[in-house]
Amino acid sequence: MSNESIDQQLPDNDDLDIKSIAIKFGFAGGLISIIISLLTFIAGLQYENATKWLSSYMTMITIFAGIYYISTLDNKKKLKYGDYFKNGIIISFILSIISILYFYCYTSFIDHDFIDNLLELQSKEMYKKGLSEEQIEMALKYSKNLMTPTLMMIISFFTTIIFGILISLLASVVGLSNSQNKGLNLNERYISTNGRIRRIVYASRIIILDIVCLFFPIIIAQYINNDFAFRIILILTLIFIYGLTIIQSIKRLHDIGSNGWYVLLLFIPVVNIVLNIILIFKEGENKSNEYGQNPKLIFIS
Repeated sequence: MSNESIDQQLPDNDDLDIKSIAIKFGFAGGLISIIISLLTFIAGLQYENATKWLSSYMTMITIFAGIYYISTLDNKKKLKYGDYFKNGIIISFILSIISILYFYCYTSFIDHDFIDNLLELQSKEMYKKGLSEEQIEMALKYSKNLMTPTLMMIISFFTTIIFGILISLLASVVGLSNSQNKGLNLNERYISTNGRIRRIVYASRIIILDIVCLFFPIIIAQYINNDFAFRIILILTLIFIYGLTIIQSIKRLHDIGSNGWYVLLLFIPVVNIVLNIILIFKEGENKSNEYGQNPKLIFIS
């Protein structure tokens, strides 16, 4: 197939309305969140601990899915980190608006005693912790002043916005990395030490690995109660993530024309800091070298 026919099949980024895509993901995520909330209400699970985080999970999933989908359409790799971040903010803003509108409808027409039931649950939790009746009464009085429908909607709006900003910061890294690495499978991206990678690709992959390293232990901690088993899994996870980080560092060394064995310097205190700074900021060679072509000049369709 000729290069001309390939170019004809790929949509031009100039014609790509990523803002409208972000808006659609925002509304879709909001609608799915409402459906899930109604299902938990019907099942009588709306006050369970597991359902408290459903809204946050949906916000995170929607933003990641929206940004990742946009990255798959960036065939000419023109979108920058800021472009992905702005669309993440659009998604989180729409989710915030839908959230407060739904909360008003939910507390007004579906679950009239929602706030009172929350206060009752809070009272039971404090009683289990051994608080006196006076302490419980004072705490409930304070909580009741804060748990008015209007104030809860305001808090919900800004909480979703702030959480959305944080998730957008992370999701934008994933989107940019996916766009820059089109055509490469997971083995070529993370396992193989062959080839070269640019500074932006190196930084984005390291951040993705750090995100996995941060959140994976938190997730498994919810399901594993045995401390010994948790520590073993945590150690294996850290070893695996650090191994993948070493591989990315080797590719970055290749890009600046250095032998991959210099990666061993990462195990030397202080020296590893200097090497990390070099890997992040030093520009790669502008020509082909013994490790491969200049990655800036490679267009992967």
